[in-house]
Amino acid sequence: MRRRHLMGTAAGLAAWSLFGCGGGGGAPPDTGLPAQGNAWQRDLAELLDLLQSRHPRPWAHCDQAAFMAAAQALSAALPAQGEAQNYLGLMKLFARLHDGHTLMAFPFNRMPYATAVPLVVEAFDEGLFVIGTDAAQTDLAGAEVLAYGSRPAAEALALVAEYWPTENRYGVLERGAFVLRSSLVLADAGLSPAPDRALLTLRTRAGQTLQRELPSAAWLSLTPAYSGTASRRHYAPELDFWFEWLPEAMGGALYLRYRRCQNQAGFDSLVRQIVSAPAWPGVQRVVIDLRGNSGGDSRVLRSFIQELRSAGWPGRSGGLAVLSNRVTSSAAIEGLLELKALGARHCGEAPGQRPNFMANMTAYTSSALQLPFNHATLYYDRVPGDPDTLQPDLPVAARVQDWMLNRDPVLDAALGLS
Repeated sequence: MRRRHLMGTAAGLAAWSLFGCGGGGGAPPDTGLPAQGNAWQRDLAELLDLLQSRHPRPWAHCDQAAFMAAAQALSAALPAQGEAQNYLGLMKLFARLHDGHTLMAFPFNRMPYATAVPLVVEAFDEGLFVIGTDAAQTDLAGAEVLAYGSRPAAEALALVAEYWPTENRYGVLERGAFVLRSSLVLADAGLSPAPDRALLTLRTRAGQTLQRELPSAAWLSLTPAYSGTASRRHYAPELDFWFEWLPEAMGGALYLRYRRCQNQAGFDSLVRQIVSAPAWPGVQRVVIDLRGNSGGDSRVLRSFIQELRSAGWPGRSGGLAVLSNRVTSSAAIEGLLELKALGARHCGEAPGQRPNFMANMTAYTSSALQLPFNHATLYYDRVPGDPDTLQPDLPVAARVQDWMLNRDPVLDAALGLS
């Protein structure tokens, strides 16, 4: 059995020091970099050797010659640059591979100043909006971000996404919005005046356009921008998974919220509760919600998938739906594909990761500077043609008013209520 892992967004900037990529075997090819040099240069050469010797498909989505030219240019620049600039250079270099399981992470806690912009933003169909603030910026909750520095918001989003490996346009939206929380990245990309602050132009919910300079914070206790009753997908955020029998007005469906691919014993216990319920033998509609699930152990969901087979899927017509969004990735995508094989209708937003992806990450630390880097050792190939996006059968756009009011048009569409 395989295990697959991928980082999600909710852990915030501190989690950037955890993840990366690799795979394969044999003698590493010549990287063209000097064997000697300062510690940064030696570690870069070491990580490039690791990439080429262990990664199963390092050049699947990146031109090898262009990557190596960029690596050589970075190696030449490293001795004259500071620590922050060198880390950011390494992040951008490995992000060129466009493999979400391959990255050099930035240990922001090593910086002598705060590095977190005190806003959380998200890209919606209508633009980039503030979905969370610290206590000092609550007047900006729900505001539209028009610009970072002198650059329009959409342009800024694309620029900062270059610091994190993205696999399709949904990954750019999700990862780019996450990286916009780093004032260091904003400064390096030319989007802020200094690495410890951000300069934004915004339009408030009242329609006022203003410019705000925001000093960075060390950590954020965020106030969400949405209002109203929490939608089902936001219930019990501390739980890895839970279920509910929806009322007849919602089709009497079984709704399973599967937020994290972990805790096999707990999930198996939950499945036993479901199949022992009086409603299970006659269930006609089942919705499995994978939104926000960034992966873990691909085996966890399979006990429920087996119960669905025993209940007659895929031979039963309709009634089975699986929900995703741009955060759904890694082991959650494997579950999504297995549910589609049972006849599930895929609803919502396309995942931000390719349906065929790298897996089995192994942590690695460089010799001289202890740089955190992870590498995959397997390629997960399930979808013919290697598309970059797994498009839903029933796409539902991410709209800011739905977020603000905690409406759930994806679940409504899956249940035929919209």
